Amino acid sequence: MNKTITNQIIMEQDTDFQRLLRDLLEPIIDDCVTRAFNKNINELKFEKPENEEVFDMKEAMEYLKLKKGTMYRMTMDREIPHYKVGRRLFFRKEELDSWINKGKVRTNDEINQEADAYILKKGRRY
Repeated sequence: MNKTITNQIIMEQDTDFQRLLRDLLEPIIDDCVTRAFNKNINELKFEKPENEEVFDMKEAMEYLKLKKGTMYRMTMDREIPHYKVGRRLFFRKEELDSWINKGKVRTNDEINQEADAYILKKGRRY
């Protein structure tokens, strides 16, 4: 009888010790795994396609002649086309050029030419 009680006490102590170890080690292990995972993602190399020019943040800033804060705001607000690999931002030159061209302001000559073409196509209605 005495041995049974002793075994139960030992089993309860083992369970308490296991619970204590789990409570102490689980957050530490989770933190280590998360940091290792994040470090691995941040060290990924972004391979540039052969025929395509890809800029990192600094190169895009120089190309567009914009400040770093402006670039970050525009990426955060999704105003400018970009790619994110880990914590790094990349920009395709072709997409930046297209984005710039979308903001083109037409000249008076271009507007007049479009108006003339429209009138010729639709015919004058007075």
